[in-house]
Amino acid sequence: MKNITFLFLFILLFSSCDVVIDLDIPEHDPVLVLNSVLRTDDTLKAYVSHSKGAFDSNSISYVNHASVKVFEDGVLLGEMDKLSIPSFNNSGFVDTVYRYYLNQMPTAGKFYSYEVEHDDYENVRAETHMPTAVDLIVEEVSPVGEDDYEKQLRLRCSFEDAGSENYYRLRIHAESDDDDFYTNYFVDFVSSDASIIASAGVQTDGMYYWGNDALFDDELFNGSTKVITLEFWDWNYYYFEEEGYEVNYVLEVSSISKEYFNYIKSLRAYENNANQFSLFAGEPVHVYTNIENGLGILGASNTKSVELILPE
Repeated sequence: MKNITFLFLFILLFSSCDVVIDLDIPEHDPVLVLNSVLRTDDTLKAYVSHSKGAFDSNSISYVNHASVKVFEDGVLLGEMDKLSIPSFNNSGFVDTVYRYYLNQMPTAGKFYSYEVEHDDYENVRAETHMPTAVDLIVEEVSPVGEDDYEKQLRLRCSFEDAGSENYYRLRIHAESDDDDFYTNYFVDFVSSDASIIASAGVQTDGMYYWGNDALFDDELFNGSTKVITLEFWDWNYYYFEEEGYEVNYVLEVSSISKEYFNYIKSLRAYENNANQFSLFAGEPVHVYTNIENGLGILGASNTKSVELILPE
């Protein structure tokens, strides 16, 4: 009985107290934020914005008057032009987005660097390497199970790793010509592949990877043939078969730069930590950046895509 009384008084004491903590938060010193992911099937682009403080609730503000110079293997390609794009939400016009671009596509195997100048900021610089796409082979797509609502399929694919230090991103994209339903998305899949589990970070329980966007490096298969087996689910046939719509599945394996790999992985860890509603959720996660004197990411991705032929 004494223990119960003590527990009641303990709860009553701490539930009736408001603890006020004054935080001495330093004033935010803004810097330039540069974001650009190079792709071999698209022209060179960049978004430049102002950085925000940790407690700044304002939307992203893009930089208008900036000079963005692009270098390929140390040689100046040119200065980017600027395109203004109006941004809207459900309430109407929000802001103007400024996109910088150079009418040239990057080449695999080349190094690219950006130098950004603005009168109000210290100059920023970043560099990345455009990797070579893999020769992706889909060896098998076979049925595992089926019910009235979905088909479970097993996919086996392979590619040759070139050696050295390589980083990859694997996704399955679903797309349809049906305008009435949202069928343009990345499909969830599950895999027990050791490389994917070792690199996945917050998206695995240690035995299986479950998600729609797998990151992995070549530490476990450097310079050899990589074989990946996974399982995914096709539920679209149940909804679209009677209407006559066709849903296509495309396997994507992207060779990505080390900078882009580190950025995506740290961003996922940050988002996972931010979703933990607890004072003891863990240490703060800093999102990776390779921008000198600024924030953001300059990365590269070279994608090999193969349309999957599903079994009848």
